Amino acid sequence: MIRRIKAWVGCAAVATLLAACGGGGGSAGDTPLNPSGNEQASDLRITLSSSTLSNAGTDAVTVTITAVNAGNQAVANVPVSVTANNNAVVTVGSTVTDSAGAVTATVGLGGDNSLRTITVTAVSGSITRTSAVEVVAGSASGGASVAVVLSSQTVTSAAPATATVTLRDAGGAVVPNSVVSFSSVRGLGSFSASTALTNTAGQASVAVYPASSSTSGADEVLVSATVNGAPVTATTGFQINATTVSVASFNSDIGAGRLSAYGQANLSVALAGVAPGTPVALSISSLCMTRGKATITPTTQTTTNGTASFTYKDVGGCGSTEAVDPVQLTITGTALTSSLSLPLSSPSVSSLGFVSASPETIYLKASGFNEVSTVTFVVKDQAGNPLPAQQVVLRPTTVAGGLTLDGSTSDAGISKQSDSNGEVTVRVNSGTVPTPVRVVATLQGSSISTVSSNLSIAVGLPSQLNFSLSQGTHNIEGFNIDGTTNTYQIIASDRLGNPVPAGTAINFVTEGGQVEASKQTVLVDGLARATANFVSSSPRPENGRITVLAYALGEESFLDVNGDNVFTTGSETFQDLGDVFLSRNFTPVFNSTVDQYISLGAPGTTACAAVDASKDPLSLLGLNASTPSVGGSTCDGRWGRAYVRRAAETVLSTSTARLLFGRAGVGAPSDLPTGARLSDTCQTITLNTDNVGSQATFYLASASAHLYGLPGAGSFNLIVADANPDPDGSGSKLPRLNPMAAGTVLTASATTGISATVRGGSPVADTSDATSAVIGFEFTDASAGTIFVTATSPGGTGTTFNINVAIDAAAGTACTK
Repeated sequence: MIRRIKAWVGCAAVATLLAACGGGGGSAGDTPLNPSGNEQASDLRITLSSSTLSNAGTDAVTVTITAVNAGNQAVANVPVSVTANNNAVVTVGSTVTDSAGAVTATVGLGGDNSLRTITVTAVSGSITRTSAVEVVAGSASGGASVAVVLSSQTVTSAAPATATVTLRDAGGAVVPNSVVSFSSVRGLGSFSASTALTNTAGQASVAVYPASSSTSGADEVLVSATVNGAPVTATTGFQINATTVSVASFNSDIGAGRLSAYGQANLSVALAGVAPGTPVALSISSLCMTRGKATITPTTQTTTNGTASFTYKDVGGCGSTEAVDPVQLTITGTALTSSLSLPLSSPSVSSLGFVSASPETIYLKASGFNEVSTVTFVVKDQAGNPLPAQQVVLRPTTVAGGLTLDGSTSDAGISKQSDSNGEVTVRVNSGTVPTPVRVVATLQGSSISTVSSNLSIAVGLPSQLNFSLSQGTHNIEGFNIDGTTNTYQIIASDRLGNPVPAGTAINFVTEGGQVEASKQTVLVDGLARATANFVSSSPRPENGRITVLAYALGEESFLDVNGDNVFTTGSETFQDLGDVFLSRNFTPVFNSTVDQYISLGAPGTTACAAVDASKDPLSLLGLNASTPSVGGSTCDGRWGRAYVRRAAETVLSTSTARLLFGRAGVGAPSDLPTGARLSDTCQTITLNTDNVGSQATFYLASASAHLYGLPGAGSFNLIVADANPDPDGSGSKLPRLNPMAAGTVLTASATTGISATVRGGSPVADTSDATSAVIGFEFTDASAGTIFVTATSPGGTGTTFNINVAIDAAAGTACTK
């Protein structure tokens, strides 16, 4: 009898003696204590069959109160009272705990269908515990159901269980895409996820683990979900056993050596404390594996005999950065780990490659443009992977003009170490001489070497001689029409004819019409250009001619006779540019009374240096109307920065035409057949023929013009001019001899017995000067008649001229006007 009491006391005191106690580890799920009924409970545990109660039915919530002692063991024969507030009705089956240590009761609405919270209270001695039941609208379950099944009722850290839930609606159909929540009633268990989404079969699963590897006892999985707005819950119990498994050994088969680069090793594991047939899950990882430079297969493994093996492969040459790879083994669900340091060998260098030069073109030192390029090389091993921590010597092919490599002007080069990506970068700074340059990279102490692609060092700034302006059309129909378009294109090059950088700003101004104010150069097929749009509009100069001026920050041109690409004072001549002006008469000479001065900052104060003709025999540096320079004291007398400029003249032609006979001499128009004359009733007009006041008198082709003495067949010429008017109507100023707009079409016809055609000069060409047209004729069945010549502008305006013609040489006297 004494022995029995000792055994019983030992069982109560030492919960780990499971065999002696009949199993269960002393939890609330084991055989209850207190057979004599004199032990008091230390706590009360309340479990509800549902946390909600529908106000639309007669359902009740089942309440289970379990009395436990300080060792978390269920206690029988403990008195417990159960009550509920808010008009709820409680039905109690017993007032003392049964042999399982539990008292069961039901809680109903009690006829009150209001939405409220019912508090269930359990009391035993001085212990009071409560739990809440929420009264909800409709059906708390609506006939829906949730079921939970565990893959194993025993859960250990080494052998976790899987909790699988099946969710169904009132009709018994599975409910997919619904969130299910998982929790542990007593907090002894943990889960791989606290929520999961049901699949197409209405199922959701999570893994169940002990809260810690030393935990023992019994608990319940509580699952909850919502179906059609109504909550449903379910529980199932499980047993938790403490884990006694440990790692006895963790080794590799490479012994005391190192794993060769891109080699393979076998890793073996032996466990202690594994119960026969009990599965233990293992996982493995390493630093190189995390970085993607190694693989370990498999990454997880379950063993029932306490042994496991893994295969390690170096797939990325991890030894290039790590002397050893720390491999860590973990018993899944526990904090138990074991580490193995795997020595690694570094791969050998196989190649050295050029990656990039960014940008590929830089510009002279102090040019104001980008002067720095970053050149990159990469070191690779035998597998083609980047290899860090390798010493590389970098050397430029030239240091002309003070070119530097990372600030060094030595052509012997510098030494740098490859980074974690196997890359070596070096900064190339330009000097004062434009030149191609390459960077030679050599692996230190070896013959492995490579060379970068060409890196160009260009001047950058546009040079005056290399600043070119062209226009889409020289003669547009813009004198009478607003909105006629034109374009002005700049091709900008540096002093060596290389393209200036993209984004170089070009400014445009005009004395008439409207032009885009500023454009930036773009590279088209590697060449720098900028195009500005123009439309005709007021103001329109009285002579129908406008000047468009383009200018940009650049440099004055010089003749580099010694080939050092640097201006040498005293031995080389240059183009000293004064301030820019907009010439209204398109001349190189500034007229302060009419020309528009372009203020570009502080003006110069020195007389512009004259070009030494002996040093410029080809007159390359001379100025003309396309390079307007104010001159005078607007220069600085030194070669250097300046606003490069180009001007172009555009004719705004009238829509109507004026046809003229040119005069070869008094009384005789030019380009008539031999012996042919104009009648004495001919009319003349005097026009300005250039921008400096030159004049000429022409015969008008009009109804009073009578050509006589013509052969039976032949041709005559007409000057096709526009109808540029008398500037002020007084006759004191002369109209300008301007061409018709480019694209003007001429046609010819005649009265019966005469044929007439346009043999040349149609359509009117793209030109700044008036053109001529050749009119062919033949008297087929008449000796006199009229030839009709019509000029139709691109806008559709037609002007017809009647010219009387005759074979009779005695039709009149020669024109003498």
